[in-house]
Amino acid sequence: MLALVTGHDGFVGRYLMRELREKGWEAVGLEEAGASNPCSVDVRDGLAVARAMAAVRPDVVFHLAAISGPMLLTESPATVTAVNCLGTIHLLEAAAWCGARRLVFAATTSGYDAGTARDPRPKDVYGATKRFGEFVAAQYRDAGKLDTVAAQIGMVYGPGRMTRCYIRVMVRGALSGRPVTYDPAEVDFIIHVRDCARYLAALGALDRARSSYQVVTARVTMHDLATLIGREVEEARFEPRQGMAQAWPVEFSPDDLVADTGLAPLVPVEAGVLELVQAERAAATAP
Repeated sequence: MLALVTGHDGFVGRYLMRELREKGWEAVGLEEAGASNPCSVDVRDGLAVARAMAAVRPDVVFHLAAISGPMLLTESPATVTAVNCLGTIHLLEAAAWCGARRLVFAATTSGYDAGTARDPRPKDVYGATKRFGEFVAAQYRDAGKLDTVAAQIGMVYGPGRMTRCYIRVMVRGALSGRPVTYDPAEVDFIIHVRDCARYLAALGALDRARSSYQVVTARVTMHDLATLIGREVEEARFEPRQGMAQAWPVEFSPDDLVADTGLAPLVPVEAGVLELVQAERAAATAP
């Protein structure tokens, strides 16, 4: 099968491209530049997106391109909205017009991190734009224009992440011997980048898929993470402080994801944390 991947050179995108190719897909990145490749485009440019889609004619589109995190461009909500909302509409429209079989949309659990259990809401513009993407993708699916799957991805961690990641922050703080303050009761839903890429590829390949999946593999507390890091870093100094965290209004589970793909997670939290500790320790001692 032929896949078109937006955000192919991002953190998850790089792992996804590798996973797809290892599984026998032909994978093309939308943002790849070069005279022989027609796909060097900005997702905000609808005409360029349409031309690139027409040139590739993919079976499946994986739409990962986004301002990918609430910590980025907080001073420019208009830019975040243009990339994440308008860009998603351009991809949906182009994929439908070109006859793609499916579009897998990279949504996020951050679209549900505030509000109540009956009315979960995003607490920032980033989460709101991702919820918008889910709603619009569902409209295309319901109208029969394009089969869409929203992958509600948890906090992705692992080697190579460039944006802020609190697990890496905790590891670096522990290795430095500085006090690391955290709320032991704080909860998050996480997934290692290799598992994330593996599940996204599987969602693209399914004969029949649900409209959305919760792409997480573990529910962790900051106490869990501090304990795991402390086992590997003797000099760690963790200082728990209650009341710093905001509770999630909803819970996320990988049950549907695992059931439909038939894939169990590959990277348990213990192994993923150990990998980060080893990588950060090596980086700190490198010449």
